[in-house]
Amino acid sequence: MMEKAVQLQLAARERWLQKDEVLFLLTNYMASGLPVHVAPQCGTLFVCDSVMDFKKDGWTWQKQKGSKTKIREDRAKLVVTRGNVVLGVYVHSADNPCFHRRSYSLRDESNRMILVHYLEDDSKKQVLRDAPHECSRPFDASSVVNDALADFHPSDPDDDHHDDDTALDDLLLDNHMPRMIAFDPSNQITDFSPNWDFCTGGAKILICAASPPPYSTLFVCFGSTAVVRAESLSPTVLRCC
Repeated sequence: MMEKAVQLQLAARERWLQKDEVLFLLTNYMASGLPVHVAPQCGTLFVCDSVMDFKKDGWTWQKQKGSKTKIREDRAKLVVTRGNVVLGVYVHSADNPCFHRRSYSLRDESNRMILVHYLEDDSKKQVLRDAPHECSRPFDASSVVNDALADFHPSDPDDDHHDDDTALDDLLLDNHMPRMIAFDPSNQITDFSPNWDFCTGGAKILICAASPPPYSTLFVCFGSTAVVRAESLSPTVLRCC
């Protein structure tokens, strides 16, 4: 057990942990020997009690839109098995777009431990290098969705999608979708949230368009394979769930 914990500590320096690895560390934290760090650096992995205010770590994180004090926190529900659900909270550096902090806890309230992971995601650096620098140019709908939401894929077939907690449902594919009409290039996406997630975690996505889509039945394509139904919340706001 200790050997596996050491292997995961080494892996955490290079990549994000998978949901079953997070579950292992949260359920075996006493034997894993993970220390609690102050001012953690990239690749740091530690377990702490929920009473510890680990969020005051000295880093500057992105704020919520319209707020000068509240930190933007993206949330995910990672279903390992029916009885084992990991809740994740992700924050992003305000200074380095590749640096993130992810914290995990079990939904089982009897376990109050939190696994915290800091990582500079090298996979995002190439995307940023390849991105155009003209900030004033309008976003192209297809390129924005394909590039920024490339981490979204259909959920694992073993995941349980019938959990009572539906606050963060996994993305589902509709296998009976009608033939789609090409999206008018004049309809530009102006914003979307979240812009990343675990490929197996799942999240609801809000998309803000510059003008109302002309169709009553809407779908959004992520990459070349995943297509999900979009619900219209307002004339220019869509939700994928």
